[in-house]
Amino acid sequence: MIERINAILIDKLVIDNRDDVKPEAKLAEDLGADSLDAIDVTMEIEHQFNISISDYQMHQMTAEGTVQDVYDMVEEALK
Repeated sequence: MIERINAILIDKLVIDNRDDVKPEAKLAEDLGADSLDAIDVTMEIEHQFNISISDYQMHQMTAEGTVQDVYDMVEEALK
């Protein structure tokens, strides 16, 4: 799951250095995600994991979320 999420983040956020995608990295501040990126990431995660992510979760993910928050959100949705 973690590798799949990392691959999505690397692809959708156009991250050159894979090492930048670490659990403590903030999506907006460290990885440069904006609201449009959040939509792209969310749609791809929903598609690949066959889950649903609310608009609120998507906003939180972009505004102040970390990569670990994305892992946790997907894990919770898969339960």
